[in-house]
Amino acid sequence: MLGFKVIDFQKEFTREEAYREIPKYWDEIYKKYATNVYAGNPPANPWEKALIDNSIGEYGICVDDMENGKFRYLIAGKYGGGQVPEGMVLYEFPESEWAMFDCVRPIPEALQSLNERIFKEWLPGNSDYEIGGKC
Repeated sequence: MLGFKVIDFQKEFTREEAYREIPKYWDEIYKKYATNVYAGNPPANPWEKALIDNSIGEYGICVDDMENGKFRYLIAGKYGGGQVPEGMVLYEFPESEWAMFDCVRPIPEALQSLNERIFKEWLPGNSDYEIGGKC
């Protein structure tokens, strides 16, 4: 699959704190950057504009490229161009094989359940894929 670029808010987490702290991070980003536009108002600042223009929040991505049991978590959207406001980051995924999973039930329980199923059921039984990070 071709490489792609996302625009995101990102934060470091440890594996031990992830299930507890990542839902709080989603709430923090929503309250700070999405409340106004999700209420139907036009974007009032560059962060809200980037959020709407790039569908930030469409993806929750773990990037396992750090040491000491930490990883980066990205609240992201596929980058379509335009301004990258301060505090937001562009992250580029190189060309590779990818697996994407839909998560359609209420968050955070559905996301955490999906994560468990990926790492305990889908990945160990799937010889076509392997983890590219340091899991």
